[in-house]
Amino acid sequence: MNHWDGRSRGSPLGYRIFGIVLRLVGVWPAYLLLWPVSLYFLLVASGARRASLSFFRERLDISGMKAIRMTWRQFFRFGQTIIDRAAVVSGRNNLFRFTFDGEEHLVKMSEDGKGGLIIGAHVGNWNISAHFLTRIPGKMAVLLYDDEWENVKKALSEIEGKPLGEGKVIFIPIKDDLSHLVRLKEILNSGGLVAIHGDRYRPGNRTLEVSFLGAPARVPAGPFLLAASLDLPVTFSVALKESTYRYHLYARPPVNYYRLTGIIREKANQCARDFFSWLEPYVRRHPDQWYNFYDFWKRS
Repeated sequence: MNHWDGRSRGSPLGYRIFGIVLRLVGVWPAYLLLWPVSLYFLLVASGARRASLSFFRERLDISGMKAIRMTWRQFFRFGQTIIDRAAVVSGRNNLFRFTFDGEEHLVKMSEDGKGGLIIGAHVGNWNISAHFLTRIPGKMAVLLYDDEWENVKKALSEIEGKPLGEGKVIFIPIKDDLSHLVRLKEILNSGGLVAIHGDRYRPGNRTLEVSFLGAPARVPAGPFLLAASLDLPVTFSVALKESTYRYHLYARPPVNYYRLTGIIREKANQCARDFFSWLEPYVRRHPDQWYNFYDFWKRS
């Protein structure tokens, strides 16, 4: 696949199957089920396989059988994010431990009551981090750019046993009619924090160019224009799986890009450059947790 088509990998049926396994026998057996599932996707998901192999070979200089093993591991890790997310929303929070590096920045942003943006990426497990961020005071919303969100929400609701999104963390799907902007404004005006992805866009969307892992890449302009247009603090965050039941959440000190000198476009470009410069060391450290299964560096 040469570009992201607005959909995430994984189906509602897959969520239900793993949800059933979780309810009956727990997380470890669900992980074991991932071994053949990951091998199946390695064999049949040709577009994702090509993109992953290209990522390891061209961006990280990993070749041969090691690149194939890393691609399988990437698929396996992605499956674990689904299982871990399902485990958390079904009430198994006590299975996982979180190390927070920079939590104080999020706490201060929330306690200041001015609202703020958290820019993240499809690296690690952003969804599970949203549930653990309930320890941060104030409102928290996640803005999703995903055509399949409604189906996934229904599947996860079946696992959890109640409608998803009724808790402290609010999930806001991006709509073509821009109605999501009204909800976003409400959250920010009430002093809440809004998390948004800064790495994916649909064909036809406005983009910016950044250097990432040694090559130019097009990234969505929207999150960074938003950061440059609002008089709010902006932080970057990622949650990485470090062992079977342990995650490490990172957040950097916030910056108010609105107050920088220059026009909005220049400040948006600065924010985008800062974000991907900040993200790159984490991707290099955990390349199997990079979950953009398409040609991220395609020029057109």
